[in-house]
Amino acid sequence: MQTLEFSDTPKFFNALRRFCTTVTVSGDVSEVVTAVLADVKARGDKAVLDYTQKFDGAQLSGQAMRVDPVEMKAALKSLSVADRKAIRESIALVKAFHKKTLPKNWKTKNAQGGIVGERFYPIQRVGLYVPGGNVPLVSTVIMTAVLAKLVKNPEICVCTPPAADGSIAPGMLAALSMVGIDEVYKVGGVQAVGAMAYGTATVPAVDKIFGPGNAFVMEAKRQVLGTVGIDLLPGPSEVMIIADAGANAAHVAADLIAQGRAW
Repeated sequence: MQTLEFSDTPKFFNALRRFCTTVTVSGDVSEVVTAVLADVKARGDKAVLDYTQKFDGAQLSGQAMRVDPVEMKAALKSLSVADRKAIRESIALVKAFHKKTLPKNWKTKNAQGGIVGERFYPIQRVGLYVPGGNVPLVSTVIMTAVLAKLVKNPEICVCTPPAADGSIAPGMLAALSMVGIDEVYKVGGVQAVGAMAYGTATVPAVDKIFGPGNAFVMEAKRQVLGTVGIDLLPGPSEVMIIADAGANAAHVAADLIAQGRAW
């Protein structure tokens, strides 16, 4: 973490400018991503499983790549009453907020007598990438899957990296179950982006990929843009907090801790 103490001097503003300078993806990241994507495109499930073992330490079969619905129900039951309540409340809040943002169809007659307007359709098949492993982001499930269900995407698939034993965090599976997602794959990293973009025997290709990730995942999304749509390149987080002497120290600390836990 870097701390910049404000002062009305060229030194401070130069330091701030350096901090905000856009960082380009390193050549090493780009080369690794290109190679993995090409391999997934060529070998499909076999490549996905090989990279899952290499990067996540999980040895899975093609059949075990998709989460069993029984496993999702068991995860939901395993949570405490308090955890289930917290997740349900978060889902309800996100859903209520985004209901207000839904676009509406409209049409009108213009000055020449022509009918003009807009009609909005849900994307047929979307892929949601949810970071997992050591830091499973239940928040990402809520901020992506809830919206996909809200706009009534006909098909929604989720990819998230497994732990070394092939498991997915119960909290994440429980949240997915609460939202109503039943197509979940134990696949993460570049291989997950490749599987969703190109399609494999187990993971059908999607039309658009949503969700955050590390530098490799973001570079993979950048490289498959055009084959599929992507939302944006959200992550890894680089957050700057601007605070003066009047700031609530607890709020500043909470912001820093939230980012430390997220990544």
